[in-house]
Parts: sequence; C-alpha cells; structure tokens
Amino acid sequence: MPIFSDSVLDQPSRFARYRGFLIFAAIFALLWFVVPPVIRYLPEFLPDPAVLQTETGSIRIVTMTERLNRPWGLAFLPEGDILVTELPGRLRRIHNGKLQGQIIPGVPKVETQDQAGLMDIALHPRFAENHLVYLTYSKIGPRGNTPALARARFDGTKLLDFRTYSSRTRGAIRAEAIRDRASCLEWTEHCT
Repeated sequence: MPIFSDSVLDQPSRFARYRGFLIFAAIFALLWFVVPPVIRYLPEFLPDPAVLQTETGSIRIVTMTERLNRPWGLAFLPEGDILVTELPGRLRRIHNGKLQGQIIPGVPKVETQDQAGLMDIALHPRFAENHLVYLTYSKIGPRGNTPALARARFDGTKLLDFRTYSSRTRGAIRAEAIRDRASCLEWTEHCT
C-alpha cells in the first residue's frame, strides 16, 4: 500500500489553504510592532503658520518655500528680501515671500561632501552704503577641503569682486576625517 494516496496529493497544502491568512498576519505584525516605534522618532511637524510661545514673546513660523536644497544661512536685505545659501553651493533670493527662479551668480565652486559646502552669509553692518556680503564656504584644496571666509559686493543680481580672505591652507583636514564642518558669521560691536 502506498504511503500517500492520490486523494491526499490532490489536496491543496496547508500553506496554500492558509496563505491569505498568513500574509494578513505578517502585515498586521509589521504594522503593530515595527511602525509605531518608527513613528515615535519622527519629528512632529507644526501647522503652517505656527506660533511658538517663548519667555520673551511669540514667534510666528511660516513656510516660505520648500524648493531649497539644504538651506544653510540667511541674510535679510534692507528692502526686505532674503539671501539664502544652499549647501551645494548656490545663493538664492526670496523676493516678496517667493523664491526667485534664478541662482545668483558669482559664488565660487565649493566642496560639497557631507556638511561641507556654501555655509553662512552675513551683510556688512553698513551694507546699504557698501553692498558687501561675507560668506563662509568649504574651499577645495590639494589636501582636502578647508573652511574659508570670503567677501563680495552684491549689486542686486550677482556677486562681484569675490575675494577669499581666510582659509586654512597648512595642515588642512580632509573631509573624510572630520564630517561635522560648519560655520557661523556674527558681527561684534566693533564691526569685526
């Protein structure tokens, strides 16, 4: 007598019979056990516009554009426009609350690995008179990227007379060695 009769072999296997249930159970387990811990670590997004209360007053947060690529620094022009640096090496302008389509020319080529790139921007305290803009960026060098401070004149549409004032050329640290590069410009009371 054979071990299996033909009638047993013709029946669907247990897996085939319960396949739908097993797929449902796997998806349910994934949603029940995996998704909640992931959602717990996602930032809570504020409604737009949002108002945050601080010890010194209220701050209203409004999204002006979502079309920037890794925005880093902001400079507020006297007439209300905003200059925005993008880490990949672009300088953009927001006019009347809208991002302008053209990229402001005159920025040098920057190293854009990890957090390196075009970083901060600051207007000279007498910008209305001299139109000077200061930028920090990652300068490409023979030994890796180096943080650099530069100055240019902004004529309203482009940067002119771009000049690098300070960069660390000796003993430059390679971008692979230090990945957390950043800079911030701030004027002191003596305009230095």
